[in-house]
Amino acid sequence: MAKDFFEIIEQYDTLALFRHVFPDGDALGSQFGLKLWLEEAYPDKRIVALGDNENADSAFPISDTISDEALKGACAIILDTANVDRIDDQRYKLCDTVIKIDHHPVVESYGDLNLVEEQACSTCEVLTKLLMGVKDTCSKAAASYLYCGLLTDSQKFSIPSVSAQTMACAAWLSAQGVDISALNHQMFATDLKSFRFEAYLKNTCTIIDDQLIYKIIEQEEYERFGLSFIEAKDKVNAFAGISGIEVWALFTRNPNEEGHLYNGSLRSYRKTINDIANEYHGGGHKLASGVKKLTRLDIDELLSRLMKRIAE
Repeated sequence: MAKDFFEIIEQYDTLALFRHVFPDGDALGSQFGLKLWLEEAYPDKRIVALGDNENADSAFPISDTISDEALKGACAIILDTANVDRIDDQRYKLCDTVIKIDHHPVVESYGDLNLVEEQACSTCEVLTKLLMGVKDTCSKAAASYLYCGLLTDSQKFSIPSVSAQTMACAAWLSAQGVDISALNHQMFATDLKSFRFEAYLKNTCTIIDDQLIYKIIEQEEYERFGLSFIEAKDKVNAFAGISGIEVWALFTRNPNEEGHLYNGSLRSYRKTINDIANEYHGGGHKLASGVKKLTRLDIDELLSRLMKRIAE
């Protein structure tokens, strides 16, 4: 597979890197880590990282711009994105060839080449393994972006999909000069408004049978704390790490959707939840999934489904 990847990209003068909408650390880390690595390996090629800057983490660079015309005849590399509807910037369709690099359960094999390792804890792990097989070293900057994705999607190396391969990738990235302490602080430090918001979530959440915690957040609530929709919806892990709690969920009012609809983040300690999420305009990993376009009635139904799953 690695041989196929390099054989394809070497045929193109322009490589366009895409990520998923509402990008997380793994989407951004894999995109910008790969961009820097490719720029170092192929200085004569044009490498662009595309996506909406408004929804991106400020810890990463802003996206590039490129014309529709320039994308024609390019190779698209789509990172950390299970299905085409979630690709941020649908102009990938203008490209000649599409390569998918991912670690999510396969929903669509939309690439001309699909490099998917479902057992990996992050797309940055898949990429690091790929790059380790080609060169002994990479730049500190590229390694730092890849480490950020590895660190965040593995939740500080704490989830079941963390393996010996994960740790080998982390060790290799560390050997490139990554400042582990600084990156941990950068990716996980909490500012005061987020601290206060998370305290509010904990004080106002609902607990069902001491097994499931959830909170439904309205737009006026998160805006009262100075948070955007993007910032608020990522706070689901305010409920993580509580003994006895099997599933936790955060449903956030989405101001960008017509009607009074919510996006939800679902997390589980050990019960599989992604099959349920698939039925609510979402999906993801067995223990970490997202749902969207939910009404209040949908949320009630979903919570009932989750409680039944806990009881199984």
